[in-house]
Amino acid sequence: MMQLELFDLMLLTLAFLSLLIGLAFKFHKNHSIFIFSCLMVVSDVLNPFLFVENRDSYSYAGWSAVRLFDFTTSSLIFSYAGSYVVYSLIILFSLPFLLFSNRNNNVVISKNLVHSVQKGMANSPKISERGFISFLVFLMLLYYPLYNNGVGITGVGGELPFHLSGAFHYIRTYLMPFLLVILLSRTGASKKVVLTFLLYSFVAGVAASSRFVGLLPVIFLIMYFVRLKIYYFIFPCLVYAVFIWFSVSTSRDLTFDGNRHDLFEVMYYSLTNINIDDIIATFDTITGRLSGAQQMVLVNQFRGINDCRNIYGFLLGESVCTDTAGSVYGLDLTGTAYGLGLSLIPSIVISSYSLLGYIFPAFWICVLICLSQIFYKKIRFGLGWIGTADLYLILSILFIFLGQLLFFYYLQFAICGVVLIKTYGTRLRF
Repeated sequence: MMQLELFDLMLLTLAFLSLLIGLAFKFHKNHSIFIFSCLMVVSDVLNPFLFVENRDSYSYAGWSAVRLFDFTTSSLIFSYAGSYVVYSLIILFSLPFLLFSNRNNNVVISKNLVHSVQKGMANSPKISERGFISFLVFLMLLYYPLYNNGVGITGVGGELPFHLSGAFHYIRTYLMPFLLVILLSRTGASKKVVLTFLLYSFVAGVAASSRFVGLLPVIFLIMYFVRLKIYYFIFPCLVYAVFIWFSVSTSRDLTFDGNRHDLFEVMYYSLTNINIDDIIATFDTITGRLSGAQQMVLVNQFRGINDCRNIYGFLLGESVCTDTAGSVYGLDLTGTAYGLGLSLIPSIVISSYSLLGYIFPAFWICVLICLSQIFYKKIRFGLGWIGTADLYLILSILFIFLGQLLFFYYLQFAICGVVLIKTYGTRLRF
């Protein structure tokens, strides 16, 4: 289809070097760039191999179609050229921030910050194990009537008025995780707590019909075990995370069939009808949700079209395309509540005719990543909220990478408000 040129190989080499720098940033205490680079590894290194191996599923019309694409290495690298440039620019713009942030402490956390962490942990009120388990059981019991009445289910219009069903979904998806992290850090991960936590992740994922809701509690446990250096629990949690993905995916057969089902029936169905025949296709889907080769191939074919030039609106939280589903994926979703978007780097690539159009968006994203790092350090070392800080950082960088910038700004607004109240609230006199 096309031959690799020297410029393409240079971009590939530059992206590889930038990726190494980004992964090395963790050793300089810049966890935000490290996490962003890890997501790039999944999106730009791991997923392309799965994409090519699963190429037959992309030869049809509609959602899976990638139109004219021969699945050779040359054509795939050519499609990723824009992604290489955007990521390399983000790392390049981040280097001054790295040098400035480490100029005074020489990449070592100051004793004052460590003291703040220890003080915050010491002053945190403890939660009884029985109380935390009871709270998780209460949530699982609450999800039963909510699911049976179609409330808070992803992709299903709820019966509550004034969009309260959607509001409950966002509370369960984005606010409840912070509460669970706080409770977990103040309770401890005993065997009973861990088992109840894992059961909750299964019930919550199926009840919300959301793999994100189901996976997030498992990610919390992995973060908790990493922080305590209990590494032998990490692999079982990773295996369970794969189980959550398959079980919630299976449960959607009943959730979206147009009929009303009992939650227990759906959970039993998800356990007894898990289909793991095509592992490669499944992992292609999982890794492709971050961005993936399918998006990069499509945006390379449609880059610069007039319907996808809203890059400044996108950076402020809108969509880069007026109709992403129709313009890029060839789907007609008019009249439905289901939307379709592009991740961060594909959105930047499709919005520009030339490489020059990548410079400002890459710089803006660099600013947002660095802002996340600043807030992360303030929460973790200034306030001593370790679990909350870890969750904040993961969600913040994930929102950036997925192109959900509006949610990113909401998160920063909420965190900024909490930090200001915590920092200056005690100084106010009424």
